[in-house]
Amino acid sequence: MGESVRVFVGSSQWSYVEETVLAHSLTTCSSRQLDIRVIDGAAHVLRRAGQRHGEALPDAWRGRIEGKTPFTFARFAPPALCGHNGRSIYLESDQLALADIGDLWDLDLDGHALAAVRWESTRRRFPFQAGGFLSSVVLFD
Repeated sequence: MGESVRVFVGSSQWSYVEETVLAHSLTTCSSRQLDIRVIDGAAHVLRRAGQRHGEALPDAWRGRIEGKTPFTFARFAPPALCGHNGRSIYLESDQLALADIGDLWDLDLDGHALAAVRWESTRRRFPFQAGGFLSSVVLFD
């Protein structure tokens, strides 16, 4: 069937229902084989979607910004978790897939290392953040 789409979900043990719904929506909408893993920033583990236990993350990744989610830094982990080899997608747990994630996977990055949505496209909602990028959905290559 070809290469699995590697999806990493930033989450915590308090977001188990969210991540389960996201994994179901991804699987339901996808025409591809998916490898969905959860980066649980609170429990500090990497686990398969739908499982409660996993392998410990490196101690160096234990950082947290006061007032932010336990998985704030998780969005930057997928390339390292893939051995800096090939593509991966990062999603936050509080999302739903309404289309095939494979369409994002196939996006031509034109030599760039990642793709994310610019804040300019959401200026009405977040005028104070203009000029940056949203990082709740990231395609890494």
